Amino acid sequence: MEQKDLTGQKFGRWTAIESVRVYSGKWRIKWRCICDCGNEKLVSQDHLTGGRSLSCGCLAREINSKLRSKNYNLSGQKFGRWTVLEVVNKEQGDTSHKKWLCKCDCGTVRPVLQDALLSGNSQSCGCRLSEISTKIHTKHDESYTQLWNVWSGMKSRCYNPNSQCYKDYGARGIRVCDEWLNDYKVFSDWAHANGYVEGLTIDRIDVNGNYEPDNCRWADRITQCNNKRTNVRIEWNGETHTLAEWCRMLNLPYKKTHARYRYYGWEPDELFTTA
Repeated sequence: MEQKDLTGQKFGRWTAIESVRVYSGKWRIKWRCICDCGNEKLVSQDHLTGGRSLSCGCLAREINSKLRSKNYNLSGQKFGRWTVLEVVNKEQGDTSHKKWLCKCDCGTVRPVLQDALLSGNSQSCGCRLSEISTKIHTKHDESYTQLWNVWSGMKSRCYNPNSQCYKDYGARGIRVCDEWLNDYKVFSDWAHANGYVEGLTIDRIDVNGNYEPDNCRWADRITQCNNKRTNVRIEWNGETHTLAEWCRMLNLPYKKTHARYRYYGWEPDELFTTA
């Protein structure tokens, strides 16, 4: 999930103080929040922005107390984007079925269940969620692009022990610089300013170094394969290339040439002049 700057923002009774990265199977972003009643707690970012956590629990206790009052009057009160106009059904039995006519900030008017208003389950006619979704997808509009996958894969290799590639990256101490790790847009801006086009992959110039601007470039598959730690590099006639590069340059079959070099110990002069 992309980290957002929620510092100082209010979500119900929560005020977001600072972000904390927590690992529980995968990296998640949580925020240390303080409730209006003074309690502090770590709350998931998506629970805050999605309206699924509005307080430490004190709000729910107050709501339950109000729900037990059959004659509780909500007229004129504000719940999210709803403004309560008047009661719709006045039965004094089960308050869970009591409805209030409400007007949304966007102008929509409709009846809303009393417990939905008090619990925070209904905060608008639906326009709020639509706006949140639009903001999320228009911020960079790249959640399903190849570049987004490159960014996600880079972090997974370095920080997720369950990744198949972790042993070659995170386990060796390879890390992602802070400016890329915490902000996709910064990574995206660097990528497009440094020659990224679809089909290229991110390649570390120093294979023992971190993912950071000064140590990364965009390369095709061949270039990246030539930069692997496991490559065989051979000097011949004053030039040094990987065995795969020599084979492409001299039009030699790679598997046969590799076998001659690795298993039979052929020297470069014999290796590269024998068909």
